[in-house]
Amino acid sequence: MEVETVVVKRRQGVLPGGSYVNPEFVFHLVLAGDFTMHVEGHCHRVREGDLVMITPNALHAVHHNKDADMTVVHFHVRGGSFVAARIAPVISIPAQRFQSIRELNRLLREEWQQQSVGSRITCDGLVQAIFGLAMRLSPERHQPPLPAPVAANWRVVRNAVGFMHDRLTDPTLSVAAVAEDIGISYNHFFRLFRSYTNESPGRYIKRMRVDHAKELMFNATTNITESALRSGFGSVQSFSKVFKKLEGVSPRSWLQSSGR
Repeated sequence: MEVETVVVKRRQGVLPGGSYVNPEFVFHLVLAGDFTMHVEGHCHRVREGDLVMITPNALHAVHHNKDADMTVVHFHVRGGSFVAARIAPVISIPAQRFQSIRELNRLLREEWQQQSVGSRITCDGLVQAIFGLAMRLSPERHQPPLPAPVAANWRVVRNAVGFMHDRLTDPTLSVAAVAEDIGISYNHFFRLFRSYTNESPGRYIKRMRVDHAKELMFNATTNITESALRSGFGSVQSFSKVFKKLEGVSPRSWLQSSGR
């Protein structure tokens, strides 16, 4: 298995609401708190010591509490379809092994923030180590979900999300272009997307662009203006307006409070 780390985040306190779809693998390592995670129509109760594994293009949503503390890691896996078939969505990690994974997770966050020579390779290795330790757990540690049906229209939403992510940094990307690509009317696409994700496709694009810009700024890859333009915003003014609406603060204030 070959891993390429995409981004490492830490989320504390009240987690952001809404639903998420990502084109890569995502794991959530729960360091504290408990909450409900919905993955592709299945409901899971998640608590400290659990590892939530989200496969590519899986619709997932978090119902949070105020005490949550987790690390979220996005990554690519070569041979991903083979790996995905063997992943349980929620794995409860025994206390002794969780301490080892917690330490690997601490090293992962530190390496990601440093971005020094060799950091990316080190991050890839740490993600693979965490992933491997979790997958070796016995089946009884895999939490069974409460089943719920997944509507057939999910394939349409998944294709739309893939199109959005492929063209996220293109300033000309529009909801109309997405609807045209997947072959349905604008109004039908709007209603369908919102029924699955609890937000409009336009807001989803803006949120993903803001998240992309935050990653660039946090990792000191670019300044605010460059981050805005490289994330699909036509200008830093429009970026600042959208950022403040979604995050509640200006990009500069967010950057100062992020501890970078």
